[in-house]
Amino acid sequence: VSYPADPNAVPADPLGSVTFAGTPSNPPTTIQLTTHFARTVFLDNQNNLVQAPSTTTVTLDANSNPAYGQQQSVDVAVAGYAGGPAPGGSITVTVDGGNPQTRPTNVNGFQTFGFGSLSVGSHNVVASYSGDNNYLPSTGNLTLTVSMANTLFQVNPVPPYNYGMTSAVYITFQTSGNQVPPTGSVTYQIDNGSPTTVPVTSNPTQAVLQLPVLNAGTHTITWSYSGDGNFNAVGNQSIQVNVNQS
Repeated sequence: VSYPADPNAVPADPLGSVTFAGTPSNPPTTIQLTTHFARTVFLDNQNNLVQAPSTTTVTLDANSNPAYGQQQSVDVAVAGYAGGPAPGGSITVTVDGGNPQTRPTNVNGFQTFGFGSLSVGSHNVVASYSGDNNYLPSTGNLTLTVSMANTLFQVNPVPPYNYGMTSAVYITFQTSGNQVPPTGSVTYQIDNGSPTTVPVTSNPTQAVLQLPVLNAGTHTITWSYSGDGNFNAVGNQSIQVNVNQS
C-alpha cells in the first residue's frame, strides 16, 4: 500500500485493511487490501476520501466550427478529483476512426490536437486517456461539423469590342489550403434573355461564358454558380460589356 504525504494516512498491514478516521462530513472508512491490489488514498479539497486509481472525465472542445478547407484544432482536458494531482499519461485522438494522434498530457492534464482540412459534414472525434498510477483510463467524444466553404472567384473584365465580333467572359474559381477545386456549373443570361448553362472546367478551374454577336451598345450579363458538395452557390452576379459601332 502507498500513502500520500498526508497526516490522515495511517500505517496498515498490506494483507489486512486500513482504516481512516472520520471527519465531520465523513464517517470512518475501512479499505481491504490484497497482495494484488494495493491502494493509494487521498482526501480531496472537500475532505472526501478518494481511492486511487480514481475515475477521470475527458472533455473535448472545438476551437471553432470550421468551413471546408480550414485547419481545425480540438482541446482535450482530462479532469481527476478536485484538489488532486493533474492526470499524467497520454491522450490519443482519432477522427472517424482514422489514424490516431497520441500526445502526453501537459502539467494540467490538457492537450491540443490539430487536424488538416476535413470533408464537409459531421465527424466523430474520440479522445482516449491512457490512465496513470492515480487515475483510471477514460474516453470522451465530440461531433465536429464542417460547413461548406464560400466560393471565391474572379471575373476577367471584357474590353469593348466592335459590332460583328464575338467575345467571352471568363470566371476563374479559386481555392485555398488543401481544398479540392470547385465543380458544378454556371448559368448566365444576356440582357435577361434565355439562360445558358456551361460547366466549370478544371486546369484551369473556370467557366467560359460565350457571347454571340451583339448589337452596338451596353449589355448586361447576369450569372450564377450552382455550387457543389464543398462550395456554396453564388447568385445574382452581373457584368457589363460594351459593343462599339463598327
